[in-house]
Amino acid sequence: LANLKDGRLKGANLKGADLTSASLDGADLSGANLTDATLARASLQEANLSGANLSGQDLSETSLQRASLRGANLQKLRGLKDVTRADFRGADLRGANLLGAVDYAGATAKFQGAKYDRDTRWPKGFDVEGSGAVLAAEEKPAVPPGEAPAAVKPPVPEPSADPKPTAGFQR
Repeated sequence: LANLKDGRLKGANLKGADLTSASLDGADLSGANLTDATLARASLQEANLSGANLSGQDLSETSLQRASLRGANLQKLRGLKDVTRADFRGADLRGANLLGAVDYAGATAKFQGAKYDRDTRWPKGFDVEGSGAVLAAEEKPAVPPGEAPAAVKPPVPEPSADPKPTAGFQR
């Protein structure tokens, strides 16, 4: 049980680190590599994760209240839960599963300029277009001469039985 509250870990290589139940509240983890780290039950409230690499992480038991994830690599992230007042501006959310994300204060999480793709999954009722998130350009495989490229389908939002937004993210 590590107490790294307010720690200065800017650019740290924490790849594969076991940070289970660690207190990282207020820590500066900007530019840190957290791939393959274990963050189960960790607290990252008010942490600076700007530019950090959290690709593939499962954050289902991790609090990100008021955390800054600006420009962070969150590709294939899964299990997000508490995103109250979190800042995802410019983050890479391609392939991320945000279905369980909740903003307990209403529309306070920020997504302007965050990149997403057709594999990104948003919470029910989330207004992707209104959030300011941007659809990332698809990587185009090389097309042999004389052949037409395959059509790219736009992302399909998660179906919602309730026409009103239920995931109060900021627009």
